[in-house]
Amino acid sequence: MNSRADEQSSVERRTAAWGWLFPATYAIHILEELWGGEGFTAWLARAWSVELAPRPFLIWNALALLLMAAGVALTPRYKHLRWLPVAYGVAFLLNALSHLAASLYTVSYSPGLVSSLLLWLPLGAHALLRYRKTLGRRSRRAGLLVGLLMHCAVLALTAFGERLNF
Repeated sequence: MNSRADEQSSVERRTAAWGWLFPATYAIHILEELWGGEGFTAWLARAWSVELAPRPFLIWNALALLLMAAGVALTPRYKHLRWLPVAYGVAFLLNALSHLAASLYTVSYSPGLVSSLLLWLPLGAHALLRYRKTLGRRSRRAGLLVGLLMHCAVLALTAFGERLNF
């Protein structure tokens, strides 16, 4: 009986530790967007004529990073939040594909491209594969929907963020 409980505890610890890859790689991605090439906000202005000041860009990303860290910390404690890694995985996959599409369309380096392709594509795919059999249909759908909404929020803030004053 104890070995089963020990095994379950070990699985929960590994799952909790694995979840911290999301905020860790997000921090790396933000740094690449800040310092990669000309910087994401400068690239956005040049390539897409979208003015987004670095300050709101940093504020949104810092807030998102804090919320993600809170979600990762809470997920192992509350079973009804087990869909959160799926949502992060979907958002990461969509962000990676967006960076790739934007780079191909503009024939330029979109800051954030390297970390999204090298870190977020595999992490996002792993999240989807890891939870496809362990989560119920409703939880999987919640993760997919929330991940899509997260990415839509990123796109909206990127496209219309210059209208918000900080």
